[in-house]
Amino acid sequence: MVPVLAKNAVRIKCNFQNAGMTGNYECAYALGILNAQLGLPEITEYEDIAALKEQLLEKAADYKTEEAGLKQMVHLLKEYEAAPVADEQMRELFTMGFHDKNL
Repeated sequence: MVPVLAKNAVRIKCNFQNAGMTGNYECAYALGILNAQLGLPEITEYEDIAALKEQLLEKAADYKTEEAGLKQMVHLLKEYEAAPVADEQMRELFTMGFHDKNL
């Protein structure tokens, strides 16, 4: 998996209401952006993407933004059922999302 493919997929899907997240790689990138948007320090210790998603969505319960793409990204994250795994590329994508900070 080339990380830029997952990154571009998230950015494109955040522009469509009927899109769906299709894998943990996309989820990892979006979670990195959410981590940064919440103003939290980068999370570096996590068991897997499913646990990380649960942790960040819990912290994002009161997250508000006017940016339509970010709203859609949070919706995509809530709808996606993450698999309880985390490989090196998922961790890399999470870090990329955190450092990109925006869509």
